[in-house]
Amino acid sequence: MLHHGLRTLAINLPPPTERWLNINLRLAAHAAEYFVLFFVLVVCSRLSATGALGVTLLAAIADEIHQFFVPSRTCSPTDLELDLAGALAAYLLYSLWRRWRRIQRRQQPLARRAR
Repeated sequence: MLHHGLRTLAINLPPPTERWLNINLRLAAHAAEYFVLFFVLVVCSRLSATGALGVTLLAAIADEIHQFFVPSRTCSPTDLELDLAGALAAYLLYSLWRRWRRIQRRQQPLARRAR
């Protein structure tokens, strides 16, 4: 798809550059997909962060197992690792945000008392 998209935009990259771009875009897409899925699950389904992480990890595993049975796709442990990295990065960010919000809420009444 990248090759055809670049051709449509009249962008001619050298083959090694196009290959590098294709590989890195695919790697980033794997991580980003499960990063977003985690946040969708936490916000829309009101799952706990741990529950959303578990569902996200199950989805990543199910996707790779599914790809094993599709002739035009490949089941790759590297893809699974990237999916898990995206989900774990989202979990970490969400956990840090929640902790920051808790600290802010504790400090807010103290600031009001000081007035």
